[in-house]
Amino acid sequence: MAKPKQANQPMTNIMKYRLNRVVALCLAVLLLYVGVRLFDASVVQADFYQEFAAKQQMSTQVINANRGSIYSTNMSILAQSATVWTVVLAPSIVKNDKVYVEIDSIPEGQKDTLAASLAGILESDQAKIRKRLDKDQRFVLIKSSLTDAQVKKIQDFSKQNSCVLLAKEAVAKGLSDILELDYDKVLEQAYRDNQYEVIKKKVEKTVADEVRKMISENGFTFISLIEDTKRYYPNNELASNVLGFTGTDNQGLYGIELEYDSILQGTNGKIVSATDGLGNTIPTSFEQKYDAVDGNSVVLTIDENIQRFAEKQVDEIVKLHDPSGGALAIVMDVDTGAILAMANSNNYDPNNPSTIFSDQLKETLAQAESENKSEDEISKVKSQLRSEQWSNKAIGWLYEPGSTFKVVTASAALETGAATLDSTYNCTGVLNVAGTNIHCNKRTGHGHLDFKGAIVNSCNPAFMTMGAKMGAHNFFDFFQKFGLTEGTGIDLPGEAQKSIYYTEDKLGPVELASASFGQTSAITPIQLITAVSSAVNGGYLMQPYLLKEVLDQDGNVLETTSPTVKRQVISEETSAKMRDCLEAMVENNKVAYVKGYRIGGKSGTSQKANQSKEHVSSFVGFAPADDPKIAVLVVADNPTVGSYYGSAVCGPAMSSIIKDTLSYMGISPQYSDEDLENMEESVPNLIGQTVTDAKNTLAKKSLNIKKIGDGDKVVDQMPRSGSIADGGTVIVYTETDSVAQKATVPNVIGLTPSEANQKLINAGLNVSLEGGSTTGSNVKVISQSVEEGKEVPVGTIVSIQYAVEVVD
Repeated sequence: MAKPKQANQPMTNIMKYRLNRVVALCLAVLLLYVGVRLFDASVVQADFYQEFAAKQQMSTQVINANRGSIYSTNMSILAQSATVWTVVLAPSIVKNDKVYVEIDSIPEGQKDTLAASLAGILESDQAKIRKRLDKDQRFVLIKSSLTDAQVKKIQDFSKQNSCVLLAKEAVAKGLSDILELDYDKVLEQAYRDNQYEVIKKKVEKTVADEVRKMISENGFTFISLIEDTKRYYPNNELASNVLGFTGTDNQGLYGIELEYDSILQGTNGKIVSATDGLGNTIPTSFEQKYDAVDGNSVVLTIDENIQRFAEKQVDEIVKLHDPSGGALAIVMDVDTGAILAMANSNNYDPNNPSTIFSDQLKETLAQAESENKSEDEISKVKSQLRSEQWSNKAIGWLYEPGSTFKVVTASAALETGAATLDSTYNCTGVLNVAGTNIHCNKRTGHGHLDFKGAIVNSCNPAFMTMGAKMGAHNFFDFFQKFGLTEGTGIDLPGEAQKSIYYTEDKLGPVELASASFGQTSAITPIQLITAVSSAVNGGYLMQPYLLKEVLDQDGNVLETTSPTVKRQVISEETSAKMRDCLEAMVENNKVAYVKGYRIGGKSGTSQKANQSKEHVSSFVGFAPADDPKIAVLVVADNPTVGSYYGSAVCGPAMSSIIKDTLSYMGISPQYSDEDLENMEESVPNLIGQTVTDAKNTLAKKSLNIKKIGDGDKVVDQMPRSGSIADGGTVIVYTETDSVAQKATVPNVIGLTPSEANQKLINAGLNVSLEGGSTTGSNVKVISQSVEEGKEVPVGTIVSIQYAVEVVD
């Protein structure tokens, strides 16, 4: 029989000893574990835990660096940054146990009723609430520390009384109104459980001040404004395709902004502060500020005045000829390669780059929207149009240059000896090349021509003969030397890096023939003007560029771009011959002719590949012809109204840009005897003169007078100023109450200048002529300054622009 267990048997010494050993062992293991963990935390992973602790105890606020400015060549600001603010909310700190009233939203005459209702709900003093409702501020705090029951009652009460708001609603209402945001969206942000919610970026000072006022009046410390920068383009769309624009984080996205982003961007700074458990900065604790370093500025070669000249003429081409693919112009310093202007018709406002800007692109968008397309389809159209307006067609578009390319062929032919100034050609209107008939632009033929005559008449068979005499090897060699097989390397993103052309081994007789007069090869406008500039500047192929200087924050010059000669393509002698021949082209045809200035140039009209009804019109010119300073290229992509020949479409624009630019540069016109004979007369101021004196004054200028009224002194006149053609009439009024006689403006577009002049004179109007020669059956009026059918005072000046249409 087993012994019964003894209860509460005393612990023996051996048992105590064993227990102590177990406890000691457990403590040793525990201490070892703690020691290992401490060693791991303090030594092995010290960096990790220090960083983790810093994140818990410290906050970092970024100080955005100001982006450097972009200047024109004469130091006008094209792009600059200004201080703006980001409005940030800490939703987790906004306690919804406060009730506010928006004073301006209280219905008229209802303050007493509202005070009584709120006093009942909140169990507060009605008189005190009523007094608060008379405060001159947007929101008034009525009571804090609401109970859950009171919060619920206020929520129900506010459904019928929108002026009563809980804290989160008040914050959302105030911010959405001031920042012009959707209330529901801001309210949703206010109810999120975090400490950092960006409400709006790029807030300007006047609006930021309103936010600050709301914070100050209501103690909304959970709203903060963080300093930032915003990019401004004071000239709006001017040179937008060159400048580009920046993104929301001030990074360059297109154009110069992207090309020189690393120079312009600068280095952001920061403020590191100690924070409490709620993430609030502790004012008396640690704070370290690291100042931002602003970006450097860049000065461009673009002259904003010449840029305006170019953009004006590009707009005029769009207005008159409606090219479906738009128009462009480039102005280059022929000696340095500096770009003085680069204009595209499909431009945009970089202050709002996502907005479809040009009228042509707006029409495309409107057409798409009228076709009941889906939202996704419309979105795709908008995306495509944005890409189109952001691109720079002057550097990224490949096109067949047509007869403007003949400058390259002629230069190469002279340089290689395949042609001389004494070379002769017999054009019958067609040339058979390896069994293929290739026609001249003049189907009946030009007959017998010398080298200069071939250029003046833009004779295709003559240029095919030059190409054949050069042979594929020499032709392709100079195609390369003129820089037409690769990008120019201009300092802009988006340049096409590969042209379309036949390599030497692919240049059969027919391919060589068509390439020699500017068909089958596709190059960019920047390549063409760079090549032509080298043909007339002494033969030097220059590196085109836009960056003139880099400036530091104090305006000191850090870097200057020096003109770079890539190579000499042709000799000075050949270049001089080309200048003379190209001046003859303008002088003999009177196309793109400007009185008082010697201009050389070449027009071009190419038929688009596989598009029999679409053409590219262009004109490239330079001036002064004897000592070129500038080259100008104007291109229109598929004109759809009026003529499509380059001489008629782009010649007037090119000559106007040259005229305005040379005058701006201080190069005075030198008039020939013929120019002087055809000069218009400026209208003198006759007011205050007797009619007899006025008549004598006008007679000296070969102008006529027509008197209206019975007085003997001139009290008014029409026109009051401007220039009119010889034989024009000035209407003088001799009585202050005389009613101006009216004339209806006729349509003169399509007429010759002499026909238009007579028609306007017969209508009682004066004429101002804009163009070159006014004689010849191929000279036609392409625009008039006053539209057909408009009634104007008799004697009003109507400016007519005419152009010579040369088939090339």
